[in-house]
Amino acid sequence: MKASLIKIMTFALVTFSANSTIKIYTTQIEQINTPDQSSQYNSFLRKVERETPFKFAVEFLPMNRGMRGFEKNPGSCIFPFSKGEGVNTPQHMVLSSPIGTIELFAITPKNKKVISSQDFLKKKRVAVRSLYEEGMNKSDNIEYYFVSSEKQLFLMLEKGRVDYILASVPDIFLSFKGGEKEFSKKFHFDKKLVAQELHEYMACHKENKHASKLFKYMKSL
Repeated sequence: MKASLIKIMTFALVTFSANSTIKIYTTQIEQINTPDQSSQYNSFLRKVERETPFKFAVEFLPMNRGMRGFEKNPGSCIFPFSKGEGVNTPQHMVLSSPIGTIELFAITPKNKKVISSQDFLKKKRVAVRSLYEEGMNKSDNIEYYFVSSEKQLFLMLEKGRVDYILASVPDIFLSFKGGEKEFSKKFHFDKKLVAQELHEYMACHKENKHASKLFKYMKSL
């Protein structure tokens, strides 16, 4: 009886291990989420791999392409997935517990006025990284331009194509070789005015048979 039970348990463990590789779609973020395993987000995924039975097949893609890949692959997940309070989770998704929080600030060139709370509804053109598109709160009277990189954000801002950009602070400073000091020579924002606060999650399909167990492991880390 014991021998049979051991065989069953061993078979179950091998079967689980063999089928527990999960496809993760992710977006490259300057110095924060890169194929380099020492980057913050990639390092987190590797930690989950080390401390759980799961393995990840990670693919770095622009957010729009990653989301399309995710939509077509019911066994996959997307990380990070950012969502603000009050924004509905897409019906086909399940989310982990929040992994982190980011704050988006309204940034303008130094030769333009700092955006105030009254300006949010007056200024009509805003550029934002596409990785926030799905989960951020949007105003009907603002025209949003979703771009794939920080470089594109600042290019649109400097060429006057948008009134301001929304970007995560202090993360955006990493886009400049001189960090915050170099950023502050050309751009500014109201440090007391958070335009939007978003929580970050691992998002998986409801059909993903490993999602609930994966999220349980992640919560315990």
